[in-house]
Amino acid sequence: MGKLEAELTQAIESSVGDLGIPDPLKAGKNIEKVIEKQEGNLLILDPRIQADNAIKDWNQQYTRGQSESVLGVEGQRVQSQEAAITNDATAQSSENAAAAQQDVITQDILKKVAIQNLQNVVIAKSIHSEAQKQSRSLAVANINLADISNRLDEQAAAKDQESNAATRQIIQSAAANDSFWKNQ
Repeated sequence: MGKLEAELTQAIESSVGDLGIPDPLKAGKNIEKVIEKQEGNLLILDPRIQADNAIKDWNQQYTRGQSESVLGVEGQRVQSQEAAITNDATAQSSENAAAAQQDVITQDILKKVAIQNLQNVVIAKSIHSEAQKQSRSLAVANINLADISNRLDEQAAAKDQESNAATRQIIQSAAANDSFWKNQ
């Protein structure tokens, strides 16, 4: 691994949060700092452009990784296991609730209620886990939408600059023609 790759890896790894995944926005800023420190020459793009490209590449890789964690073989296996656990807990909770309706107040009912409460916790944990996954997915989608928006803004700015340059050139040509004909 080259020096630049090592610095970029360090920049990304230094942004890892409590969930063990990199913070994409902090990683982007760190990548930008690393790229801006690089010495450039005339054959290489401006460091700001390199930084922007590196951030966009990082965001795309991060998005692919998040998608893989949900849609990949391992992600699908985990989701399937979580669904099975939730379905089992729901079924057992319903059975215990029905059985408790038939029993006279005894230790057995209290045990069934305790089991039902535990199963409710398992269901709640599953719902919470899924909500966290959805939040991460939405955050990643927002990052990509921001990148797309930035690219569109850059394209619009470039078109505006081209238009302004063409307008200035037309005005300069017209002024030159006017001055030529005035001198005739």
